[in-house]
Order: sequence, then C-alpha cells, then structure tokens
Amino acid sequence: MKNQSAFFKPFPAYEEVFYDDIDNHKKHFLPICSVNLKFLFPERDEWIHFISVKEIYDGCVGENTSDWHTRYTKEDMIGFDIIDGKYKFDTSWDYFIINSDNENYNEWVEEIEEAYEENQISFDVGKEYYKKHGAIYNLNLNKDNISIEKLEKSHAEYPNSKKEYPEYFGFIEDIKHQSLSIKKLLEEGIRMKSVESFEDVNLPEIPKDSKRKKFEYIGYLSGNKFQKYGADNLYLFQSEDKKRAVMCFVYT
Repeated sequence: MKNQSAFFKPFPAYEEVFYDDIDNHKKHFLPICSVNLKFLFPERDEWIHFISVKEIYDGCVGENTSDWHTRYTKEDMIGFDIIDGKYKFDTSWDYFIINSDNENYNEWVEEIEEAYEENQISFDVGKEYYKKHGAIYNLNLNKDNISIEKLEKSHAEYPNSKKEYPEYFGFIEDIKHQSLSIKKLLEEGIRMKSVESFEDVNLPEIPKDSKRKKFEYIGYLSGNKFQKYGADNLYLFQSEDKKRAVMCFVYT
C-alpha cells in the first residue's frame, strides 16, 4: 500500500474533523480516523472522516428525541454538512438525550452520562494502545476498569487476534467495495448489485438526497474496537455533491 501518512490520519484532532463549535462536537463525538480517497482514486483529493458517538449504550441513538430529527439525522443515523472538508452536525444538540430538559428522562440521563464517560475512557485507552504499539487493540474494548495493561495482557492471551487486522490502514474493514472480503463474495457468485444494495446489512436505511438518489457508500469499520459500547459496524456515506456525510450505526 502507498505511504499511509499521506492518506490516513488515525485518531485525528477534533479541530481537523469538525468545522466549528468544537466544544459540543467534542462532547458527543469520537473521531476514529480520516482518509483521503486519493489513495484509491487519484482524482479524488478529499478527506472523509469516520466518527462514532458517545451516546451508544442501550437502544437506538436518537430514538427518544424525534423532535430534532432531520432527513439525515434520526435513529442510528448522524448527518453532517461538509464545509471545507470538515463536518458540522446538521441538527440541534438537543438530539442527544443528555441535553434533554424532559424530567421523565432524568434517571436515564444519569445512566447515559455514565456510558458517555465509559465510552470516552475506553476510546482514550484504545488510542493510547495504538500510539504505543502502532496498531489498534484488535478485540472489543468492553473491558471493565479498562487500562492499557489489561489490553496488553488480553492480546498476549489471544495471539491470533493480531493476525487479522482490518484491511485498510488497520482500522477500516472496507472502502468502496474494494476489500478482499467483497471480492471473495463476487468470486463466489454474489452480484455487485446485491452487494451495493446492502441486502444482508442491518442498516437503519441508506441515506438518499431530495431526488431519492442514494448517497455514495464510502466504507465501514467495526465500532466496538474503538469504544466500550460501540456499534458492531459504522457505515459512512457521502452525497454526490460532497456537501453531506452520514454515519449509520449497525448492530447484529
């Protein structure tokens, strides 16, 4: 593969990913990695960002805050406007339940706030592990009282986990249906049309523009390798005009 540093940014800074209002984006999101699509397509000198949310815990993200849903931000979907290659959340911060002033959610808010903290801690420990070892912790980050020492011990106990890192940059499972796993499916007789329809993927939906045209699929990664309560997979889509990005959370 070509030099990673020119096309890939692991655990980028919030200022590299988000356009403005850094404090609120930092409160709710976890920036996992950024990729310049030029490494696959020379004509596409554009950065895209894979992010997750700290609210993932129990049930669908955004399922109780429908008043703040948009076309691209709803249950288990997060939409962003793309401005100068960076993301701007496309609805009110009240979409996230910990910002709710509904008294019926008070007890639940406390529980979600704890999940935020646990997701942040596990993300930070996973990031520290990557900086130390040059590779992600290739198992789920669902350890109680997580620490880098615990991750190192676990990887030592399961050496096979080190042999099958995600294909792209050691972070991403697939980009643009280019992965070996997708190519194997095609060799086995699965049609590309079926792959592109995501028939066997538990997506909440495929985002579409106002003319009902599907957004372009960018790729996916395994979310539970980056936070304690991560989605099984995070799928990234982008509008054809490059002005919107949508993350979809998939659970099995």
